[in-house]
Order: sequence, then C-alpha cells, then structure tokens
Amino acid sequence: MKRVSRQPQLERHAARGELGATKAENEILYEVGDRYRALYEAAIESTPTAKWDMRVSGGAPDCTVLHSAKQKLRRIEGQLGRIQVRGLRKVCIEGRSAEEWAISEGETRTGVGLAMLRVALRELHRILAA
Repeated sequence: MKRVSRQPQLERHAARGELGATKAENEILYEVGDRYRALYEAAIESTPTAKWDMRVSGGAPDCTVLHSAKQKLRRIEGQLGRIQVRGLRKVCIEGRSAEEWAISEGETRTGVGLAMLRVALRELHRILAA
C-alpha cells in the first residue's frame, strides 16, 4: 500500500537535509523558500476573487501592503530566470518535488531537480539579502 504524505515537498527536502551543503545552509534555504511562498500568497491576495471575498465578508485588504507584495514579487521574479521561477513555484507554492519540476522541464537525469532547486534558492537568497 502506498503511503500518502501531507508534508510539503520543500519541508520534506529540508527535513532530509537535501537543500544545503551544511545544516545551517539547509535551514537558510528552507526559510528563503518559505518566505517566497508567503510573499507569493500575499501578492495573490490582491486578485479580484480575493477582493470580492473580503468585501462580502466585511473585511478590507490593506491595498498598500498588497500592492507592495505584488511589486516585490515582480522585482524578485524579474531577477530570477524563467526556469528558476517555474521551479520555485512548483516546489514552494504547488508542493511538487524538485524531481517533478526537473521532469516537467524535460530533464531525465536523477538528482538534477535538487541541484536546480538549490541553485534557485541560493539565487533567491542573494536577491532577498540585497
């Protein structure tokens, strides 16, 4: 029988120590991926559907924060490559594994997905630190 896990893939990769060369780097890259997920979710909050839901429920989004999150996400993604953005979205947002991402990009060699994820997370860390 196949086991079903609800643990997000980014968290699973981090728990296995697969993200970084050291324990400290592994933790940093996990936090960077999690920050990207949080920023993405904050930027998505400004979609028309979310705004409608907030109006119906009586709440009002802070438009300044939403606009700022969207701008920051655009700036960050503009500095990353398209493949890196797709990979970060697949792993950090959609919860797919790094290998699934690599396969979706046409890669067939084992282990390439994690290597690509590490590169993307390190680049994201560099951009966020600037």
